[in-house]
Amino acid sequence: ELYVKQIMRILALGLRHCHNAGIAHRDLKPENVLVCGDPEKWATGGATDGIVKLCDFGLCATITEGAKLTDFVGSPGFFAPELMTRKEYDGAIADMWSLGAVMVEMVLGHNDFDD
Repeated sequence: ELYVKQIMRILALGLRHCHNAGIAHRDLKPENVLVCGDPEKWATGGATDGIVKLCDFGLCATITEGAKLTDFVGSPGFFAPELMTRKEYDGAIADMWSLGAVMVEMVLGHNDFDD
């Protein structure tokens, strides 16, 4: 749907800002996305005053290029596969996986990665 595209675009830009500032969120999930306004109107051009915010940075970590994270945090169904296997991981890449899982839930209405 068009409003999913709008929300995902804003979230991706916000996440890029975090990563450029050296921060990995590490707990991206729908419950940590705040939407103010009617996204369906944004998609049709009916409103431009909508706001999307990423919240709950309680599990965030400082990241540097090339460094790997070793603590395994996040929410089942939304963390990257390398966290399930307890491997070292790149926080920014893991966040991008989680963002994709959020998009899947927004489009399908359920999370296929929760099993």
